[in-house]
Amino acid sequence: MDLAPRHAVAWTNLGCALAKVAGGDAEVLREAVAALETAAALDAREPAPLNNLGLLLGDLKIHDAARDVFAEAVDRATAGGVLNVEPRELADYRCNLGVELVELGNLRDALRSFEDALACDPSHPGAAGNIVAMRTALRS
Repeated sequence: MDLAPRHAVAWTNLGCALAKVAGGDAEVLREAVAALETAAALDAREPAPLNNLGLLLGDLKIHDAARDVFAEAVDRATAGGVLNVEPRELADYRCNLGVELVELGNLRDALRSFEDALACDPSHPGAAGNIVAMRTALRS
């Protein structure tokens, strides 16, 4: 990225674009991951590049790394005990974290993550349904 080598948003956009056009090409997917990692490193306060990276890692079935990235996105969004993003955005990060926890078989922590998402945004489209699914799964 010669034109804006220190512009985190440009790196995020590049990573998202590469992920979208990769079509399973491993080299292009590696470039997408690298671009999103660069974006996250360039702006240590911004959680959005991490969310995009987590989504890509989850799609690639690298669930432990995706979980860690979403957890860091939540940390960035709530750094210093202050909400640094819109509540809906934090709810998305918490839901995405919950999905990865489910993939890793950690249903109790997934339930907590979905409950936290619903607390952030009571109208979040995925949180309530995921809470019901987790409670049902934990009862079985």
